Amino acid sequence: MIIKVLFGVFLFILMGCSESPTNLENDTNTDDYEQIKEVDEDHFTSFITDDMFDEWHKDAIHQIRSRDYTGALVTLTSHDDEISADIELIAVALTLSEVEGNIDVTRIRENLRDVKYTYDNETISLQIQKLNNLVSGETGVRIGMTQEQVLNSNWGEPQSINKRSYDFGTREQWVYGSGYYLYFSDGILTSISTSE
Repeated sequence: MIIKVLFGVFLFILMGCSESPTNLENDTNTDDYEQIKEVDEDHFTSFITDDMFDEWHKDAIHQIRSRDYTGALVTLTSHDDEISADIELIAVALTLSEVEGNIDVTRIRENLRDVKYTYDNETISLQIQKLNNLVSGETGVRIGMTQEQVLNSNWGEPQSINKRSYDFGTREQWVYGSGYYLYFSDGILTSISTSE
């Protein structure tokens, strides 16, 4: 009797191993595998370098750098390529990020999700990082941050910079408008002034 039970257990284990899910091609769920494969291919992102941009892309990126998001959208209006579509999504998200009092984080997140490519361009990468920081809640600046870290925060680039050099170092005031100022000593944030 014990031998029959052990033999039954052995057969059960043997049959279970023969239907291993690691062999997807022989599995009865190959349709599931094909759907997973299609999803992975749909979410594959290509890497775009500056030499792949057309003139209108460069013009729109320059306008984004200058915070002229509407101008960038106008520049791209007559072009229906995928890179133009990505830059439009970014320009719209940046416009939404600067609406005072009511930032539509959901739409910004949707726009970022729809961006198809990864960009080697410094301006585009910086703006995407700024928007990602905004939607993830990492929006503030802190004493001790470098100028690069501040630029990567949702504060981004200031409207103007007042710079003074002394024998003991360099002091900068970054002006953001509406009573918002950041003060740097030798590239390190030392003071934050807000109208609140």
